[in-house]
Amino acid sequence: MKNKSVLLLSGDLIAEKFTEPGTYKIDLKCTDDGDVYSLLKSDQKGKLTPGSLCISNNNKAIDPETFGSKEDLIRIVVEDNNSQCIDKKESRTVTGFIKHENSWLNIPVNMIPVKEKLYSKFKGLVETNVLSKLIVLIIGLGSVGAAIAIELAKAGINHFIAVDYDRHEISNVSHHAAGLSDVGRYKPNVVADMILNINPFAEVKSIIMKISWDTIDKLEKMIQSSNIVVCATDTRESKLVVNRSCNKENTKCIFAGCFRRAYGVQVLNVHPFKTPCYQCFCMQLPEVANDVVVSSNIAERISYSDHPVAVEPGLSNDISPAIMMSVKLIIQELLKSNQTTTLRSLDEDLIAPWYLWLNRRENGTPYENLKPLGYDINGLKILRWYGIEINRDPHCPVCGCGDHSC
Repeated sequence: MKNKSVLLLSGDLIAEKFTEPGTYKIDLKCTDDGDVYSLLKSDQKGKLTPGSLCISNNNKAIDPETFGSKEDLIRIVVEDNNSQCIDKKESRTVTGFIKHENSWLNIPVNMIPVKEKLYSKFKGLVETNVLSKLIVLIIGLGSVGAAIAIELAKAGINHFIAVDYDRHEISNVSHHAAGLSDVGRYKPNVVADMILNINPFAEVKSIIMKISWDTIDKLEKMIQSSNIVVCATDTRESKLVVNRSCNKENTKCIFAGCFRRAYGVQVLNVHPFKTPCYQCFCMQLPEVANDVVVSSNIAERISYSDHPVAVEPGLSNDISPAIMMSVKLIIQELLKSNQTTTLRSLDEDLIAPWYLWLNRRENGTPYENLKPLGYDINGLKILRWYGIEINRDPHCPVCGCGDHSC
C-alpha cells in the first residue's frame, strides 16, 4: 500500500503544550475520508481520530510500536535533536505514522507557519500585521456581514466582536459564506470558526444578541472597545440603534446593505458629526432608505409564498460589490491611524458619505430608464460605483447642528 495521506501540525501547539519528554494522547481532525489529518489547535472540532504523540530527547529513533494505545490510528514522534538550542522549534524533527492493518506506515508531515511568521509577506497566513491590534465590531452576520468579516481576517485584522441573534438557515446557503454543515448554528459562532480557520490566533467574541433599544447599553459598551463598527443588519430599528450609539461614542461606522432582490447595493461611510449619519440619510432620502432587503424570514414569505418571482440567479454575486467597498473603506479608515502605506492615495478617492452600485435597471425604480451600459462612459450606469454627496441635516435628532459644528 502506498499511503497518500498528509499530516498537518502546528509547530506552536507542539512547542507550547507538549514540552516535556513522554507520550501524550491526542485527537486529530480527519477530513476528506482520511486524506488529511491535522493537529492545529487544542480544541479541535469535527470528526476526530485518536492518536499519540511521543516527545523524545535521547537522540534515538523511536519505533511507533513502542508507545501509544491500541485505538491509535496516528502516531507522531517529535525528536529534540539539540536540547541546548535556543529555538526549540527549529531543533525538533517530527515523524508521522499511520496504521495500516498490523503495521505503521510513514505519513508526510507539514508544519503550518509558526506564530512569528503569521504575517510573513510570502509565507504567512494573512497579509500583514499593521492592523492586528485593532478591533472591529461587526453587527449583522448575514451574507454581507459574514463575508466582510472573512475578508478582514485575510487582511490581518486580529480582533473581532461578532454580533447577531439569527441561526444559519438552509435558505441562506446560496448566498452566504457558510454552507449546509453550519445550518442550525448561531451565525456569530459560524463566523468565529471561519475567522479562526483563516487565522487560528485571532480573537473573536461571539455575541448572540438582538440589537434593539432594549440592548443599547450593551451595544455601547462593545462600541467603546472597538476601533470601527460595521452595521450589516436588515432592519431599520437596528440600524437606528447602531447609528445613535456610534454617534454617542464618536466611533466610525460603515452601513452596508442591499436593495430589494439585490438590484443594487449601497454603503454609507459615517464619521460622527463630520458626515451625514444614518438618521440624516433616512430623513433626506426616505424612499432609498426604505428600499432595502428586510429580514430573511420576512423576505422569503413576501417573495415566495404569496406570488411567484422572476428567475434571478446570481444573488451572491450581486451582493459582492457591497462587501468589496465596505472592506476597502474599513481598511482605509483603520490605516489612517497607522504607518505609511501605498494605499494612502485612496484617501483622496474615498471621500463620499454614500456609495451606490446598481446591478441592473430594475423596473419600478428610479433607475429603470437609465441608458444601457454599452460603451457609454457618461452619466449614471449599472455595474459601476458612484460616490454621492449628501449633507448633514441640521434638524437631525442624532447629529444635528445644535450641539456640534456643521
